[in-house]
Amino acid sequence: FKTGMAWRDLPLDPKLARVIEERARRHGSPTAESAYLHQSAAIAELLSPSAHPVVITTGTGSGKTEGFLLPVLQNALDDAARFSRSGLTAILVYPMNALANDQLERIEQYLTASGFAGTVNVAKYDRGTTQEERNRLRASPPHILLTNYMMLEYLLVRPADRDGIFANHRCRFLVLDEVHT
Repeated sequence: FKTGMAWRDLPLDPKLARVIEERARRHGSPTAESAYLHQSAAIAELLSPSAHPVVITTGTGSGKTEGFLLPVLQNALDDAARFSRSGLTAILVYPMNALANDQLERIEQYLTASGFAGTVNVAKYDRGTTQEERNRLRASPPHILLTNYMMLEYLLVRPADRDGIFANHRCRFLVLDEVHT
């Protein structure tokens, strides 16, 4: 993999960039200070004012997730600082709940380690989402919603969910992870 820009030189909050650098170092990356070229290109494009859709295809363990997850997190951080009301900024669609669970854990780790836990609200909506949780999501939509395609369809066709969860949305990202499945 070719080396890209340094994490700290990408359009990311410095605390978030530091967390990613530390994670890369822990995982034995020989160039922990820098992203791979495909990561830095995706991040720069997705956070540019005139961003276009991006497809990231590369081998397992090559950091595809950071290529889309860091722009999603940065956008949510910017949104939380700019607006005083809740609202979706990104929907991440996974083919399996296990993947959504893993990504939710990773997002929460990044937010906690960078000091942004509680600043950005993240939620998962799947068949295990209780009525109480649904009501909470309707009343105060998260910045980032993780779901699967079946549940996304329900969210779009159920008037209470559609009107509540998508109220005040400022959704910039729709991510289809593992799209080949």
